Amino acid sequence: MAYVIPRAYIDNFANATEAISAANKQALEKALSSIDLAAPKAEDAIVYAMQTVCNGGTKQAAYLARQFYLGLRGIMVGNDDGYEGAEDTGYVPGATETATRGIVRSNASDAMIAALQSRVGYEVKRASGSTMYACGRSDPRRPRFARIPRRSRSYANGCPFCQMLASRGFAYLSEMSAGGLDPNHYHDDCHCQVVPSWEESPRVEGYDKHDYDEGYQRYLEQDHSKHEAKLKVTRKNRYKNGRLKAGYPGLGVDQQTPMTSADRAAQHAKNVASQHAGWKAAYEKKKRRA
Repeated sequence: MAYVIPRAYIDNFANATEAISAANKQALEKALSSIDLAAPKAEDAIVYAMQTVCNGGTKQAAYLARQFYLGLRGIMVGNDDGYEGAEDTGYVPGATETATRGIVRSNASDAMIAALQSRVGYEVKRASGSTMYACGRSDPRRPRFARIPRRSRSYANGCPFCQMLASRGFAYLSEMSAGGLDPNHYHDDCHCQVVPSWEESPRVEGYDKHDYDEGYQRYLEQDHSKHEAKLKVTRKNRYKNGRLKAGYPGLGVDQQTPMTSADRAAQHAKNVASQHAGWKAAYEKKKRRA
């Protein structure tokens, strides 16, 4: 009989990840309270505090995610092959700095603190998911993954993108990335968990991928232009004089051919078109299978 992953096991993992997020948000608030926000060097001090907190918080989340992965793997297929998992915090100091300076320069004091804490939450959730996929990529037994939301049905106020990912069910990483789909989607108030399974027909207690079809359809019907514009600005900020800034993943600065603004605009348009085509094709395939 196929093993059914208990919902409580996933929820306990989600609660522990949320506790890491909350503890590091509190640590950031304490650090910020010792900074004179009106001082000339305040922004640099805030960047240092954010980098310190995010570096530590993402390591904690990655360690927890690896333990969850190995624990579930031990139950389902055993760890007697010596596999020890992997960790990927996803932490990039330059990205944290860029995000922090943008938040500091565009928000008043109270809103700034809330936005910085939200960034901490995002980085913690991303470290958890990134570690799951890092384990999967290095695991010789090649699990499949599903995005498991806390709630068991499509819900009006939930993130449509998360529901779209949840509606795909369990898939190999290679299948997830087909058509430009990026499974590495996280946000501060995200209560989904990336869950692996090694079963031929994976099952999670209380989870049915078709329960999220409505949220998937709602995502496809959304106007994505503002989000795409924001992504374009974010990607642009990673470059200086046409080259990737130091500290970001990708080619080394001295290895790249400079890109013009027209090159980046063309690449962005190509990426967006590929993503949308992939999402729509996947949804049509789901409808035919239903």
